[in-house]
Amino acid sequence: MANLNDLVAEIKIESAYLPTIDLKDPFAPGSQPGAGHWVLSALKPKVTIVPRVAAIDPITAAPFGEPGPTHWPYVRVGLLALAGMGLAYGLSRALR
Repeated sequence: MANLNDLVAEIKIESAYLPTIDLKDPFAPGSQPGAGHWVLSALKPKVTIVPRVAAIDPITAAPFGEPGPTHWPYVRVGLLALAGMGLAYGLSRALR
């Protein structure tokens, strides 16, 4: 199975409003800017590229480790609770 580090030598990101970001060997372990960043370490992003050609295996990269089981249901409940509290606060202010 191919590794993204073997296929991608560099990623360049150019924007109208931000400076150019040039990442050399972006999928090598520990090479990411902010590899010790607590947010990225906590999120543990995993990228899987599935090609249309059946002869090529999917390519996966998890530079910060395997993400494990998702916590999305808990995050969704928390976001809904915050939205509900904001709506209740807005209604209470509007009724006064």
